[in-house]
Amino acid sequence: MKAAVRDTVSSYVQVDGVNIPLRTKSCTVKKRIGENVVGEGYAYYRNFSIAAANVDADVTYFPVYLYITDLDKTHILNSGADFIAKDSAGNRIPLEIESYNSDGETGILSAWIQLPAISSTEATTFTLHYGSAVEGQPDRDAAYGMEAVWESAFKTVHHLADKTGDATKVTDSSSSDFEGTKSLVGGDTITEDDGATSDKCQQWTNADAAGATVIDLGIDLALNPSDITVMFWAKHKTVSAQAGVDRGGGNCYTAVWPKGAYPTFVGKDSAGTGISFTANNNAPGANDWNHFIFVYGLVGETVTHDIYTNGVVCNHSGGGGNGSIKEVIGTQVLLGKYSLSYLNGWMDEVMILDEIKDAGWYTTLYNALNHRNEAFYTQVGDETGATATTVGSQIEIINQADSKKAKKARWKLLY
Repeated sequence: MKAAVRDTVSSYVQVDGVNIPLRTKSCTVKKRIGENVVGEGYAYYRNFSIAAANVDADVTYFPVYLYITDLDKTHILNSGADFIAKDSAGNRIPLEIESYNSDGETGILSAWIQLPAISSTEATTFTLHYGSAVEGQPDRDAAYGMEAVWESAFKTVHHLADKTGDATKVTDSSSSDFEGTKSLVGGDTITEDDGATSDKCQQWTNADAAGATVIDLGIDLALNPSDITVMFWAKHKTVSAQAGVDRGGGNCYTAVWPKGAYPTFVGKDSAGTGISFTANNNAPGANDWNHFIFVYGLVGETVTHDIYTNGVVCNHSGGGGNGSIKEVIGTQVLLGKYSLSYLNGWMDEVMILDEIKDAGWYTTLYNALNHRNEAFYTQVGDETGATATTVGSQIEIINQADSKKAKKARWKLLY
């Protein structure tokens, strides 16, 4: 494995408690030996821990949102393209960088990782590495790229914060790659300071059919699953606003939050029978950011319908149907519109899944997505310069800068 190593004393091997700097342009690591191998070229890292008390149930292949505002930007490329993440075993894990801002006194990172498992009985740790001279993130469909953060149940993941250079497009981070298209654009903007989970979100600024903004996710039947979970953040500006995700105007499924009212799910089942259920407690704040999860489908042979507001399952009235959503061909999935009502406000983090998860999964997901819940993960210690870390392991480093005859050294590494 070849990797760049910075020509500074922050890149070193520890031998019998003595830090020996690696003053070389590159090296060949004959054996990978732990989570912070100097040959990987990442000079700094931070450790983080998720407390078991914040996890309602053991979960696997789980997305976690990172919002870090105090990074030393002198240790990071201006582009922010030199981050990687690792789990507690030192294995690299998928990472999606939503944004990195180095304009202020410190670097600000908005990113997502996928942890292979998070425990509800003991702390789960992970590490963020940076400080490489090599710029670049994996392709979106690569092993550790953006799509790998989101397991296959996620049929669409729209952060609604991207600035792709095309004002009419909205990126899907899932493997489905359902790029959203804005239509009837009437003054919509991507705002910097109103995001529910990040520092950006999508703002709708009109609530009438003549000038309203609608985001069209397309007609693909992958967005028409028989079992469905729909989730999003929303914040209203006017009483008439309707924040929601709609396919077929209630002829298929609609998950909506009208301002001043409780969230509601309406639609039809595979036999054409109407479905309708509305929360009647855990009232959302009309002028605040709120997170909603709508669930409909079959769990075993039981028809399941639930609504969660800010991570708490609601009492609700209604229901109906046979537990299988009606398939509607050729009908778009729309954000920011229901019937003739349009959103005047903000939406963020729209996600559609083709599975029903258990209650602990939904509550843990809300905690993991909500950066304002600062207790979900905590930093352990300060930023650290990377060292080789496996006790008793052997590593051979060929110094390719010293001479034509590369000098070889074999060290027993001690932590």
